[in-house]
Amino acid sequence: MPKETKRKGLGAASRDELALKLEGLSKALREGFFEFEGERWPLPKEFLEYKWEVKIKEGKLKFALTFQLEETPPEVPLSRISFKKSPKQIKKQMGALWKSIWRDIRAGNLPSRSQIEALEECFKAYRPFADQSWEAAWEDCYQKVRKLSEALDKGDFALLETLASEILALEKACHRRYK
Repeated sequence: MPKETKRKGLGAASRDELALKLEGLSKALREGFFEFEGERWPLPKEFLEYKWEVKIKEGKLKFALTFQLEETPPEVPLSRISFKKSPKQIKKQMGALWKSIWRDIRAGNLPSRSQIEALEECFKAYRPFADQSWEAAWEDCYQKVRKLSEALDKGDFALLETLASEILALEKACHRRYK
């Protein structure tokens, strides 16, 4: 990604044309790129921080979407990033990964291998912080997360859905009981 660049533009389009532009952007994001108005940049991280704003004033609607990326070298797979983080930071990353995986599965899409591997890495990194009272529930959930990789390898979407539902149920039960 370039050190610094800035682009601006204005345009007018029908709703259908604008929807097509946004669908193209959406497709590129899923493939790991930012692509808009004929330009394309790689996005080396799986997760982006974003901000949105809607303003309605005097009969005009204004919508803005901003996302930001702190660059990680593309040659470093997400699953190999070291976890020199606090337990709270690991849990936050784990939550973001799980939400993304769950969102993909709910939408009928296969989650990415790197997301599942990174979630497994989070589980491993958090293991020393697991409290003895909920360690068994933690281990049960971790084993199901590991099975997600196997289901992805087999291309078994039905199993992915089942495992994801079971993980979600375990997470909710555990948080209800131990939080």
